[in-house]
Amino acid sequence: MYNIALYIALIAGALPLVSLFAKRRSVDLQMAPLFFIWATGIASLYEWVGSVILNVNSSIWFQVYCIMELLAIPHCFKLLLSGRFTSYFNTAWIILLLVYLMSLVVLYHYPDMSLVANTMNKIALTLFVIIGTLLWFYKLFADSSMPDLWRHADFYFVAGFFIYYCSTFFLFLLAYLINDTVDFKSFWIVNVLATIFFRLLMTVGVWQMKRA
Repeated sequence: MYNIALYIALIAGALPLVSLFAKRRSVDLQMAPLFFIWATGIASLYEWVGSVILNVNSSIWFQVYCIMELLAIPHCFKLLLSGRFTSYFNTAWIILLLVYLMSLVVLYHYPDMSLVANTMNKIALTLFVIIGTLLWFYKLFADSSMPDLWRHADFYFVAGFFIYYCSTFFLFLLAYLINDTVDFKSFWIVNVLATIFFRLLMTVGVWQMKRA
C-alpha cells in the first residue's frame, strides 16, 4: 500500500508542470506560481531517481527541498495576494531564513536528527501558510468580490497549501518520536496521501487558470 501510494505521489508531482506546458498558450504565465510548480516537478524527479532507484540518504535532500519550499511558497503567496502585505512578507522571509539556518546548525551538530531539522522548517512554513491563507480570504472579502471559488484557480492553490501543511503538521511535529518507537511507514503514509491530494489540487488549479 505504501509503495503504491509513493509511486502515485511521485507521478502526481509532475502533473502540475505537464498541465502548465499543455496550457501555456492560454494562461497568464506571469501570474502562475511557476517557481513552486517547477520545484514540485524537480522534487518528484529527484525523489524517483535519488530515493527510490539509487536509495540515496535523504537527510541532505530534506534540507535542499526545504530551501526550495522557503523560496517558492512565499513567492507563490505573494502572487496570490497581488503583492499586498509587503511588511508581512518581509518579516516572514527573515523568520523563515533564521529558522532554516537554525535547522542547518542542528543538522551539522547532530547528523542523526535530520527529522528534527526538517520539522523546524515545516512548523515555520505551516504557520506562514495559515497566516497567508487568512490574508487571502481577507483580501477576497476586502475587495468586495466573491468569485465562484470552484472556478477560481487561486482557490485550489491556497486550499492545497492549507490542507497539506495543516494535515501533516502534527506528523512532522512528532516524527522524531514516531521514528524511534513504531513502524515509520505506517504513519508516513499520511504525508504521502496528503502529498497526492495537494498535487492534484495544484493540477486542477493550473487547469482553471485563464489568461489575464
